[in-house]
Amino acid sequence: MSGLTKMGFSIFLVGLLIMAASLASYFIYLVVQGLRGAVGVGGCIILFFIPICFGLGERGDLLMTISLVLALALAAALIALLAYSRRINYIKRL
Repeated sequence: MSGLTKMGFSIFLVGLLIMAASLASYFIYLVVQGLRGAVGVGGCIILFFIPICFGLGERGDLLMTISLVLALALAAALIALLAYSRRINYIKRL
């Protein structure tokens, strides 16, 4: 398995852990508040450099903005990592 494949799997697993932690923290929040909480959701998917963002609920617009910023930061990190891996492969060939 190549290094980029391992990195992709590790990023995927970190994403799953973050989702599980957010669900657990939300349930703890509901228990502390006595089941009187409100739900807001926001997300962003980037397809071929076109962001598709959505937000719903009490603070959906804020969550949508935060998810857009995070998605763009992750896209920039991906581009930087690809450029770095190409540079490393070019140096190894010399």
